Amino acid sequence: MPQTADDAVLYIQEEIAAINLAKYRKVQHELEEAEERADTAENAMSKMRARNRNSASVTRTTAANAVSSITLYHHFLLVV
Repeated sequence: MPQTADDAVLYIQEEIAAINLAKYRKVQHELEEAEERADTAENAMSKMRARNRNSASVTRTTAANAVSSITLYHHFLLVV
């Protein structure tokens, strides 16, 4: 092949390599952004679960205290 044909093939190969590298970098960047969104969503879910656990715990404690208070009141009425 003449020198100019070799140069043309080399140029085309370099262009293809540059395009593929750009595609790779774009996908890599999109993956990093998706991982960040997933981490953010995971943290938000953990906070919601913790809040729900605390809320359920307070509700159970309040209900248990109410039952205890009613039971004590009934005992008081029986004693008096």
